[in-house]
Amino acid sequence: MSLLEIRNLSVDFSTSGGQFRAVDGVDLTVDKGDILAIVGESGSGKSVSMLAMMGLLPWTATITADVLEFDGIDLRTVTARNRRGLIGKDIAMIFQEPMSSLNPCFTVGFQIKEALRQHLDLSSRERQLRAVELLEQVGIPDPERRLKVFPHQLDRDGHRLQATPADRGRADNRAGCDHSGADLGSADRASGRR
Repeated sequence: MSLLEIRNLSVDFSTSGGQFRAVDGVDLTVDKGDILAIVGESGSGKSVSMLAMMGLLPWTATITADVLEFDGIDLRTVTARNRRGLIGKDIAMIFQEPMSSLNPCFTVGFQIKEALRQHLDLSSRERQLRAVELLEQVGIPDPERRLKVFPHQLDRDGHRLQATPADRGRADNRAGCDHSGADLGSADRASGRR
């Protein structure tokens, strides 16, 4: 059995001008251990195809496929709860600009540990240790300190930038953040997540 099998995948979007077909009849098979590269011109449907497979397209999208399975799970009929268990753990997308994928309203550590909390049965301490380990694996120096900063406070080498309160305020305003003077660790504790 293939790890991923897609047969006749099509994606249509409702627009003010009517239906727009963004993807038309995609077929692919990926076996365990295989690596597949999908290449094409900008706008050819590469990302839309994969977002459709992951169930991450907006409500304006209509997704049809004869087969859309991951590891024997029918992605056309999987429940939202079971899909959340797959996405981020077994299926993930690395976007072209990964730094923009981090939410500027939350610390780097909070976001990494939240993903670990969602998908793995780890204690708070185990999540902290694993987050440090993950940053070490990608070569970010002083990972314990880097977990405490916000994405806009990291440069490409993972070093902390000297962001002034005004810089942080501008970044928060652009992102619609409202920290209300509380650190995110305390927000996490207040919500009962440990």
